[in-house]
Amino acid sequence: FAITGHLNDISNSTKKILQLSVVDWMAVALVGKDEPVARLTRQLEYETGGSPESVVIGNKNRLPARSAAYTNGIAGHALDYDDTHFDYLGHPSVVVLSAALAISDKYKLSFEEFKNASIIGMETSCRIGKWLGRKHYRSGFHITSTSGIFGATIAVSKLMGLSLEQIENALCIATSHSSGLKEQFGSMVKPYHIGMGAHSGIQSSILS
Repeated sequence: FAITGHLNDISNSTKKILQLSVVDWMAVALVGKDEPVARLTRQLEYETGGSPESVVIGNKNRLPARSAAYTNGIAGHALDYDDTHFDYLGHPSVVVLSAALAISDKYKLSFEEFKNASIIGMETSCRIGKWLGRKHYRSGFHITSTSGIFGATIAVSKLMGLSLEQIENALCIATSHSSGLKEQFGSMVKPYHIGMGAHSGIQSSILS
């Protein structure tokens, strides 16, 4: 699915939802970048430094792809207004788009490639989230991050042109990074889960 899936295979209505999701995520991230959790974590990444590979939303200075995905993911969920999929009680865009944008920017890929990988990644997040089920969510797990990391991994793997074996390895690595607890809802750690998922989706793909 990750290798062969393509925008040409989906309906126009789904493409429109993807466009809305991208605009929605970018809008809430632009506002969310000024939230305390976004400022604190972004400053930490700038102090760490590294190669200026990818754009950081609302900032002139760039960061390594993993750091950019991490900070953009946190900003995109800081206000908790990003799009929601009620079939699995999660936010399908924020983890995936944060990771996909960082990698697309790093390798100077086209917007078409970004959209193509993003829709496959978002579909993966939704399907895994639905498979995990509401019992998983009601048991105390933040399903946006626990399923979102797999969507991010798939999107990044597709953008990097990984083989089937490499994608399988990436997903296995991502399994060890899948985390997030509902007990922390209402605190700054909730959006932090999203940054972790986006960052780890890239790391899992690179290590595969």
